[in-house]
Amino acid sequence: MYPWEANEAKEAGDPVGIAPRGAAKVLAGGAVAAGKKAVLKAGASGAFVALPDDEGRYNTVGLFLEGGGAGEYVDMIVERGSVTIPQA
Repeated sequence: MYPWEANEAKEAGDPVGIAPRGAAKVLAGGAVAAGKKAVLKAGASGAFVALPDDEGRYNTVGLFLEGGGAGEYVDMIVERGSVTIPQA
């Protein structure tokens, strides 16, 4: 998460901003929509995606405030939680 920072490329060892709560700009790892819960995308180097529809237990990290596509920075409210999607 890079809250209120320039969207510059980061190198190994560079400091990064964190947002323990509140609003932050985050990198979308796919198409996201406002109002959807966010999860960290596996293997995506810090990108966030919408909560999947697949059954399972997911640790959520926030709520998207706006929509966007893969590679775009979007606003998100940081809010940790968990969701269990039952078997259909």
